[in-house]
Amino acid sequence: MKRDLNDLKQKSSLDEIHFSEDKKRETFQKLEELEQKQPKGTFFFKKTLSFATLSILLIIVAAIGFQSLQQQTGQQEKPQEEQEPSQEQPSEDEKEQDDQDTEQQPETFSEEKAEALLKQFYEDVYPELDENNTVTRYDSVEDAITQVKKSATEEVAQKWVNSFMEEKDGELKPKTFHGIKRFDFSDIRLEENGEGKFKIEQLRSNELNGTYVIQTEFEWMDGKWLITKYDIEYKEEG
Repeated sequence: MKRDLNDLKQKSSLDEIHFSEDKKRETFQKLEELEQKQPKGTFFFKKTLSFATLSILLIIVAAIGFQSLQQQTGQQEKPQEEQEPSQEQPSEDEKEQDDQDTEQQPETFSEEKAEALLKQFYEDVYPELDENNTVTRYDSVEDAITQVKKSATEEVAQKWVNSFMEEKDGELKPKTFHGIKRFDFSDIRLEENGEGKFKIEQLRSNELNGTYVIQTEFEWMDGKWLITKYDIEYKEEG
């Protein structure tokens, strides 16, 4: 290629170089062949491409790592967020215990409530009789005890039902016609007996029974107030 150029220089003047058409074509062909054999910038292009590829891979790896770190951090924080409501919201067992505690809290007791409870007790323990002196309200002693237990404990209910009623010939008959001795509600005084218990004591007297004291106690049991004691104490005449 250099020889051809030198030949052209020798055939041409110093002021102007003239190329024939054949020489131009031959020169272009040789340049094309040289470029094909040794592509210009091939190594630099490959190096640049490799660096760009490596950079892209590093960016992808960094993005995946950052996303994974965010997911792990979110998973670690999520249980803490879920635990916070559980600390505020009571479990089923705690709710059940709260309900039981609420039921165990006694209602305020008063003389009015004591009077209502005693009146129900009197009505249930000694009901009215029919013309044949038969208790028609209950079918048996056990049936009567069950009813009286709505206002008194089982011990008190058994004591007084068995004192007034008995079963004879398939019927419920009274043992006595005197009935139960009762409080005079116009003159009662409710007193607290300690540990949330209440009592009423009243001195009474009449020509038939003499002088006696009625004693009763109340206690909060099974979610309600009940009569836990009802006794009659007779006083000797001095």
